[in-house]
Amino acid sequence: MPTIAQFDTLGGPEKIKLVDVPAPPPAADEVQIRMRAAGLNRAEILYVAGQYLVEPPIPNAPLGAEGAGEVINVGSGVSEFAEGDRVCVLPMMDWAKYGTLAEVVNVPANALERIPEGISFEDAAAFWMAFATAY
Repeated sequence: MPTIAQFDTLGGPEKIKLVDVPAPPPAADEVQIRMRAAGLNRAEILYVAGQYLVEPPIPNAPLGAEGAGEVINVGSGVSEFAEGDRVCVLPMMDWAKYGTLAEVVNVPANALERIPEGISFEDAAAFWMAFATAY
């Protein structure tokens, strides 16, 4: 079973725990990704503390807004991505439903971009929030 990072109570980083859960197949318009790297930002720490722009769904709140990995499955209605594609997850999805701090994640296809050749998973995973904030 894949491991995910989640939290059941608000507080500091010590509230984050690693849990093994089954990976459901991707729903319609979702893509399943084997994560290779994930960004961790000030936003996630504020989210765990209950001080971010959105309210976490307690218990079992997923964590992580950006990341990168390889497509392992696609849901119905997804034609722009295929198994093996290198993709990065943009921080533009419902935080209450999706998280990227996990070994395997399902995310909406419209929250993905292909990773250009020569860009590592680590760089692709940490780019979107920091770049957009700085920009």
